[in-house]
Amino acid sequence: MSRPLLQPAGLLQFLLPWLLLTPVPVARVEARRSRALLPCPVACEPTRCPPLPTCSAGTTPVLDRCRCCRVCAAAEGEACGGARGLPCGPGLKCGAPFSQEYVGGPWLGTCGCPATGAAVCGSDGRTYASLCALRAENRAARLRGALPAVPVQKGYCGDPGTRSAGRVRSKYNFIAEVVEKVAPSVVHLQLFRR
Repeated sequence: MSRPLLQPAGLLQFLLPWLLLTPVPVARVEARRSRALLPCPVACEPTRCPPLPTCSAGTTPVLDRCRCCRVCAAAEGEACGGARGLPCGPGLKCGAPFSQEYVGGPWLGTCGCPATGAAVCGSDGRTYASLCALRAENRAARLRGALPAVPVQKGYCGDPGTRSAGRVRSKYNFIAEVVEKVAPSVVHLQLFRR
């Protein structure tokens, strides 16, 4: 006696409950687990610190999580926290994946500007994504020997109903031209008095 073959519909009725009850893994985008935290030394010995690597443009050296050695700070959008304890740069905050108890813990977060989404118009006429982005550009400009941009207004440079960055920029340029013309004569007078 032969057994009847399972029909496709019968097979689907048999497998469907099992497929629905099987858990689906959910990916976590904001954080990932890092290696265990390295313990901080009881007493800080700066002579045992590794040499400071060359920091990328726009980042500044800061103290590590143990407040002992200088490390390059993480920039906006880069990973922070975790086993290395990489801190965020000035004005940035490490986005805790779940709650504040994990900041400095074994979880990696992402450095971000506290006022994300708040565009800023700079004195150079460019719109920056945030005040932090403007500051990072200024740090990079100083390293290149260029003049930093000043925040002129909140929002985009070309927004109707806001002050024109062109007028403010021309005002700054006018002041700079006056200082350039007056400063040499003031220096000359000071030297003449001696």
